[in-house]
Amino acid sequence: MSRGRLTVPTLSIVAHPVGDALERQLRPISDDLTGHLIADCGHIIPLDRP
Repeated sequence: MSRGRLTVPTLSIVAHPVGDALERQLRPISDDLTGHLIADCGHIIPLDRP
């Protein structure tokens, strides 16, 4: 398993069921992370909020 860092700009887009879990997981290993939570959206973002 690699222990490298994400040095490129990284985007985390999540919906309500997942919350900010992905952003919290990526934050420690990302140099430039932007997180977005889409409100009123189900688990599959392209289907629920195209």
